Amino acid sequence: HTSGADAHGRPWARTHFNPRRVQQRTVRTIFKTGPRWLHVYRTVLLMLAMKNGKTELLAALAIIFLLFDGVIGGVIICAAAELEQASLIFDAIVTMIETTRR
Repeated sequence: HTSGADAHGRPWARTHFNPRRVQQRTVRTIFKTGPRWLHVYRTVLLMLAMKNGKTELLAALAIIFLLFDGVIGGVIICAAAELEQASLIFDAIVTMIETTRR
């Protein structure tokens, strides 16, 4: 998590990202590989209901695809209906990168 607090008021900010079960299934599906370890899916449209951890999941996926996918010149598009929504994802990406141990 990059912002907010749990039910006891403890801040989530700067804690490890622990994906929920539905997020784990989604990630396994997105990263499914076929013959010769090539991705089965080249394009993914991910739609989740409110309060299902979309921001952190998308931030984590963007970082993974940007840094660890092994594709040179790849494009990551993260679209939002409003600028405020887009900035939430961008801010989550920045926070995850800044708080990662080197």
